[in-house]
Amino acid sequence: MTPTDTDPRAARTEARASLDALYLSPAASRDLRTRIHRAKVNDLPSILQEAADRREVENAQLREKYADLLAAAKVGFLTDTGIAIQIAEDARAIKDHHRAKDDPEAVRDDARRLRAQGATYAEIERTLRISRERLVVFLRDEPEPKPLTHGTLSTYTNYKCRCDACRKAATDHARAYRERKAREAQAEK
Repeated sequence: MTPTDTDPRAARTEARASLDALYLSPAASRDLRTRIHRAKVNDLPSILQEAADRREVENAQLREKYADLLAAAKVGFLTDTGIAIQIAEDARAIKDHHRAKDDPEAVRDDARRLRAQGATYAEIERTLRISRERLVVFLRDEPEPKPLTHGTLSTYTNYKCRCDACRKAATDHARAYRERKAREAQAEK
């Protein structure tokens, strides 16, 4: 016998994990979590099947919404650029939302990469279009990035910082390099 056959708590925990993997809408997820909490262990498979069915319905609704957005975008591009841009942004937001649901590992890797480069939480949220809660979960095991030392060639080169201090450091380095090369060329003559 497996632990879930004898332990209702473990069975409910597994059911909640399976439910989370489906990435349902918050309202549907809340409803099903409540049902899992109150259900008998024997009823859990039917609740999870219902959750999978709800996910298929949500996917179908989103596919319809995409089709409507694309049709509206085509009409919008022909009549008003402002409307077309708004529709395109809405479509991108939906696409990013689905990417976050369908491939959370890629989103987590992107979040970790951006954080390692020194991006703030707000910048990562805007770039990846994910919630603060999800971002915190993605980055909870990541160490706090070292603060950048501005005014160094390393920060200018490796972190692509273009603040005044880093630009000055890069300019000074280039100037020193040119002077050193000129001295070496004169020493050879």
